[in-house]
Amino acid sequence: MEFRDEIYRYAFRLERNYLGQIAQQKQEYREGFLSLYREILLAEVLFLHSEDE
Repeated sequence: MEFRDEIYRYAFRLERNYLGQIAQQKQEYREGFLSLYREILLAEVLFLHSEDE
């Protein structure tokens, strides 16, 4: 279970990093990036927290 959570954390981090790279290259995507970034963080918290219960 712990290993699986680490894999998910890694996947969420990769997704956020990828979006960050795109946002740095294309300023017109910055607003969309911030919205998606927040959604990814929320999904990570909700997913990992729901497993603790």
